[in-house]
Amino acid sequence: MKLTSLTLASSVLLVVAPQVHAGGDLSRADPAEIVIEMGQQDAKHMYFKPNHIDLETGKAYKLVSRTPTRSSTSSRRPNS
Repeated sequence: MKLTSLTLASSVLLVVAPQVHAGGDLSRADPAEIVIEMGQQDAKHMYFKPNHIDLETGKAYKLVSRTPTRSSTSSRRPNS
């Protein structure tokens, strides 16, 4: 009885398992680029823009994180 149950369970896995995963080779896909900006609102609060991203199974994505620069502080050079 145990052998029959095991055989039945294996058969079900062989039929169902390939349908669970998305098809296609994503390593060769042209990924859609999603830019996420990370910053600080004040001393205690951080933010992410966009704050919501919808992703789909079977599509390739390239996530790029960016931190905005402060032009007033980044362009200054110390006095020599």
